Parts: sequence; structure tokens; C-alpha cells
Amino acid sequence: MTVYMLSMPGCGTCAMMSRLLGDRVERALVTERPDLLALTDIQAAPMYIVMDGDTYLGAFAGAMPVSLWELRVAAYTKR
Repeated sequence: MTVYMLSMPGCGTCAMMSRLLGDRVERALVTERPDLLALTDIQAAPMYIVMDGDTYLGAFAGAMPVSLWELRVAAYTKR
């Protein structure tokens, strides 16, 4: 399973979440990954896209404590 974090240039919240999440996410700007952006209708940054290989599992967005982020990701793996 891979979690992509899509961010916007100059987004302070995105930078903060990137530091907090470290190597838990694959980072990219929304302009670099339109293929991932097209999978969801979420229009907020940072956005997290959860994938299992080429299979889209879900997405969520926003700043949150790492513990909540981990729970959100885990919800997609327990389906």
C-alpha cells in the first residue's frame, strides 16, 4: 500500500504535514500528479491518496495529528 500526499506550492499546512509524516508518504505537487488528482473530487490540500498497487482505495485531506492520520489510513486497509 502506498499513500501519496499531494500538496500545493507554498502551502504551509502541506509543509507541516510533510515534516510530521516523514517517510510514511510519497510526496508530489498536485501539478505533477494529475492522474492521482483525477481519482477524487476532494479540493483541499494536503490531500492523501491511498493506493494498493494500481487500485484506488480512497482519499482524505487536511491537517491532523499523526495518530489520526494513521487511523484514517488504517481504515482503508481493513476493508
